[in-house]
Amino acid sequence: MSLAHDDIIFTERREDVRIIVSIAARISFPDGGAEQWLACRAVNVSPRAIAFASASRGKVSDRVIAYIEQLGQFEGRIVRLLTAGFVMTVG
Repeated sequence: MSLAHDDIIFTERREDVRIIVSIAARISFPDGGAEQWLACRAVNVSPRAIAFASASRGKVSDRVIAYIEQLGQFEGRIVRLLTAGFVMTVG
């Protein structure tokens, strides 16, 4: 099949499949002192990273423990801040 010159072609450069979700979760930033669990939502999940919608963001490189309903507990570090949340590594 040939494509006309004005067709748009998208190329996915990410190695992992990402799944858009909206799952209740709790997060904790253990390096901040007393353990406190904060409500949030997991909104994007891949084998290497999870994005959260959260009023609490922490800082890049902060350690995070997250418990996602029906998926379990994950530990990692913040790798990117979002307007209303953050992305953490998994594993």
